[in-house]
Amino acid sequence: MSQSSRKPRSNGQARPGKALSAVVVLSFGPRSATRGLTKALARTCAALGVDLIDVPAVDPVTGRPGGARTRLAAAVSGCGDGPILYIHDDAAIDDLSLDRLVAAHLDGVAVAVPATNDIGTDHFHGTLPAASVARAELKKLAQRGDVRVSRIERVRPACFVTDKQTLGTLVDKRIHDPFTLVSDRGIGFGVVGGAFCAHDCMCGERLRSSAVDIDRPVLVASMIVKDEEKMIGDCLESLTGLVDRVEVVDTGSSDETVRIARDHGAKVTEVEWRDDFAWARNQAADLCRDALYTLWIDADERVVADDPSLVRDLLAINAGDVEAFDINLSNLSDGPGSEASSTVRLRRIVSSELLSFTGRLHEVTTRLGAPDEPFEATTLDAISLNHLGYVAEVIATKGKRERNIQLARAQYASDDSVKASVDLARMLMVGDQSDEAVALLRDAVDSVGVTRADWGAYLHGSLAHVLMNTGQVEEAATIARQAFEMLPTDDLAGAVFATTSIILGREAEFLKLLLETDTHGLREPVFRSPKNVRIIEEAVVVAKARLGNLQETWDEVQSWFEDGRDFSEGTWEAVAEVACRRAAGTELLDLTIGFAERKPETTGFMRAVSRLVAPEMTAILALGVLTAGEPAIDAVSTGLVSAIVLGRWDLFDDLVQFAEQLDSSVRTHLADKVEAMGQHQRAQQLRCAGQRQKTAAGHPGGHGG
Repeated sequence: MSQSSRKPRSNGQARPGKALSAVVVLSFGPRSATRGLTKALARTCAALGVDLIDVPAVDPVTGRPGGARTRLAAAVSGCGDGPILYIHDDAAIDDLSLDRLVAAHLDGVAVAVPATNDIGTDHFHGTLPAASVARAELKKLAQRGDVRVSRIERVRPACFVTDKQTLGTLVDKRIHDPFTLVSDRGIGFGVVGGAFCAHDCMCGERLRSSAVDIDRPVLVASMIVKDEEKMIGDCLESLTGLVDRVEVVDTGSSDETVRIARDHGAKVTEVEWRDDFAWARNQAADLCRDALYTLWIDADERVVADDPSLVRDLLAINAGDVEAFDINLSNLSDGPGSEASSTVRLRRIVSSELLSFTGRLHEVTTRLGAPDEPFEATTLDAISLNHLGYVAEVIATKGKRERNIQLARAQYASDDSVKASVDLARMLMVGDQSDEAVALLRDAVDSVGVTRADWGAYLHGSLAHVLMNTGQVEEAATIARQAFEMLPTDDLAGAVFATTSIILGREAEFLKLLLETDTHGLREPVFRSPKNVRIIEEAVVVAKARLGNLQETWDEVQSWFEDGRDFSEGTWEAVAEVACRRAAGTELLDLTIGFAERKPETTGFMRAVSRLVAPEMTAILALGVLTAGEPAIDAVSTGLVSAIVLGRWDLFDDLVQFAEQLDSSVRTHLADKVEAMGQHQRAQQLRCAGQRQKTAAGHPGGHGG
């Protein structure tokens, strides 16, 4: 996080707050709880000679949500030029903190934010006093504060100073919604040290209390299914407490899917399958028109919502203003409880009156009756989805690959658009048909030309990934770099760029571009993958090790050990290189044992070390690790091989006692080598190691007497 120090202005200067053109207060009420705060703001405005503009967060007549953005936009348009303080009526700020926000803004901070007690933000300070009695305590904090500005990414917009134009932009980001967290997309948020604001967060509860007495279902779940008896039950369980009902359209199940759905209380409608996902989705959507919103979901997905009632209240609050919500979907390729292999943000909750679908495969939401007109949409972080559909055993059981490839081909035959090309290419990549996928992705890249950075990087990165996997590393490197330069936050592009750079020996070029690239304020990528992020991080370590940056590499590896992180083979080679260049003899032995103690089940380090040190040292290191009680299989294999190559039978005799850890085929291979060297008894020891393991397993009490 970048920082810039700023000196506080001297007492002889006019208050920076006098430069304010207005104070805009978003009022949630109830007035009895916030009157004191509003009066304090009014006194501040009078002292500064600026206007206080009160904007109701709920409809002044009905007391219900709706229209706040319009009222706020109108208020901002009437402000004069100069800094504007925007603040909730349940927030308190002292005069010194306000002056520092204004001064920071005048010094170039686009949106100057105070430290607050808002959890989940980058300006979170910790516990602060209740807003109604906070001003004196905040002043004490401000007087002790270090006045410096730090760039931040996630902001709860309850208090900040900015200019008229930027405030207008932020109004479009729904800052009137007290549950909104705004991410910096090149706007320029900065938290100002020594500026504090206490926020009681009554605004959210006040708004939730206004969303009552809805005379129609708030949220209905919509599903299309076929032969989902293993999946649908858990999916429906995950919807408990969230939806008013579930509408299931079954397209020809021959198993227990329909019965299970009805047993869980879902309404089931049976239709014929027409090889068209959009058509089936539209049948289900038509059954949900009475609700405010529809959540469309698949049987192999699970809803994650810590507070379902909050989700429902947020939908009710925004029903008059928001037509669709985007939520995060995480692909759990290794099954429930595993780490997400990728995460994508999808439009899954849509106004029931407007919901429609297009696309035979990978259907997308469109506006009913006006498919080219975009939705008024926002994000909803209070709910997410986990997707299990591409777990290997599920794919094998249901034949999804073959079915989806057929549907993608049919869609592409009738619509050769870029989206249809990419959909077919994605299915072909899953089905290991890379050549055709490459051709389709090349066409898609050529057709798109100048486009949004996120989709441009996604297409280029996907093409580079397939090229790399088919051995076309040089071209993959070129295209991956183009993708990375389009959108450095795209981790697929970054992972391919990193991997190909290491393969081609271009570590310096890769590091220079990566470390000099500023990702602040850039658009989010289409997909996010923790695996790709790790590939990039490990490539950085490998590159630094190869370039001789030993201390940086060492420090990074140490932190990874503390986090219990697993390493790839390439990273182990870098770690081994650093270790062998930093230490020798007894010091290297201590270092190796330390690695094994931290990662006892890891294989890779000893194999990497064996390529860098003499065979005798390899055997000694292996024996040291195993004698220390660490069951590292690669230590057994590399140690025995080294002892055999050297003919050091003393080391062999010490190491062979651990041979039972090895696979039987490895033991047999080593035994044959030893036999050929005339060491018949020792060869027999290797062959019997597996039998000893079986005996120990069958008699847990040991040999006994």
